[in-house]
Amino acid sequence: MIELNLASFLPDIEYLTPEGRWDLLQEWIADDPWRAATVEQWANSTPEEIFPELRAIAAKMAEREYGALASALVRTCQLTDEVRNWISQIQTCYLEREKGDTKHVRKRKKRLTA
Repeated sequence: MIELNLASFLPDIEYLTPEGRWDLLQEWIADDPWRAATVEQWANSTPEEIFPELRAIAAKMAEREYGALASALVRTCQLTDEVRNWISQIQTCYLEREKGDTKHVRKRKKRLTA
């Protein structure tokens, strides 16, 4: 029996700084603006509530990169501690920003105009 861990399809955020996590989250949202509302919902949901949707997103990503068989395998993944940790880190990142905790925010450089 083949076991596949959904965490292998998620960006590795464990060793990123809070700013790095936020930047990665913003890039992920920019790929599909619908995800902004999804992440907002996830902020106050349990991992068990989030997991089916996260698994479906990962399955679509796997299908684009590896084909239908990869997508089918991803759909069999179970909620693991690694995935719970990933969800928790994304929730913390989002909630810190929502509360206005911007101590990790890098100030934008002023653009020079010609």
